[in-house]
Amino acid sequence: MIRFVLFFLFISFFNLSRSFTKNKLINFQPKVIYDKDNRKDFYEIKDKKIRDLSLATVALFDSSSLKAANDAETLFKINAYTLKDSYNLCSSEKYLHQPAAAFCTGFLIAPDLIISAGHCALDQSDCENIHFVFDYKFSTKTQKQIQIPKSSIYFCKELMSQSDDTFLDHSIIKLDRPVTDRKPLKIRTKGLIQKNTKIFVMGYPSGIPLKITKGGARVSKVSETSFLANLDTFQGNSGSAVLNSKTYEVEGILVRGETDYKYNLENSCNLTNVCLKKDNCSGEGIVKITSIKKEIDNALNSKKSDNLIRNDDNCENDIYCEADDGENYFL
Repeated sequence: MIRFVLFFLFISFFNLSRSFTKNKLINFQPKVIYDKDNRKDFYEIKDKKIRDLSLATVALFDSSSLKAANDAETLFKINAYTLKDSYNLCSSEKYLHQPAAAFCTGFLIAPDLIISAGHCALDQSDCENIHFVFDYKFSTKTQKQIQIPKSSIYFCKELMSQSDDTFLDHSIIKLDRPVTDRKPLKIRTKGLIQKNTKIFVMGYPSGIPLKITKGGARVSKVSETSFLANLDTFQGNSGSAVLNSKTYEVEGILVRGETDYKYNLENSCNLTNVCLKKDNCSGEGIVKITSIKKEIDNALNSKKSDNLIRNDDNCENDIYCEADDGENYFL
């Protein structure tokens, strides 16, 4: 479904629970910058291995954020407000004039399967209204606009697994066709991530084009199904792959964090919220990829899912779970 925008000028005065794009308003969990801003555009990354990995990252768009660039509709341009206008940012902020078009991030784990956060695709109907856009990035320093070929735009065939529970927040989505021009990411399938592990993240902070955040981020705390880390991320990063800096395997799904922006009363605009070491910020929340291993295996092994795999707190130990509308879903 399409949800219309209500933009609040004083966004930092409120406990925000929704993300702004030009014509979409969805649930989100805020994120933040830790010490130094380590975000980099695609063209700034010199490591070919990481550039290649980043190609498996996909932006989640509302249909109104894309506009045909030619009569044949084989090429699309971005139709979105700038980051500055979207969030009333102060002139000192980075990326002010980049478009803020994406509302979430996802990543490829098989030719026709992507993973994102559960609060990014709430149900099958919601999923079917999402455009999954690859190559939403700046490839060169001089590039002024981004145009997306039709071949890089995909749609939801089936929402195979979904939970927006805080500690298992995820969605597994089957695309309308296989992605054949890039490799899926490898995911951890055994063992457990440890405290102090070096990690990095790839996604679309506040909806702007692809940013790769690599440098200084470590796991600070590990729990049964999730972990915390000092990653520089924002709400558009929800659903981002968090990768191990040594193995390049996906360790988790970015789902929540600290507040993104703080209002500057003197200049009547918003500044990025920066957490210094002395501030004792809690860190960004990441769902362990191993905590949804069963759901991933089911999706990878299923030729066609007859039922939605869904995880709800009140029935996680049952063979069947009755949804709100009375239908039964396999766990």
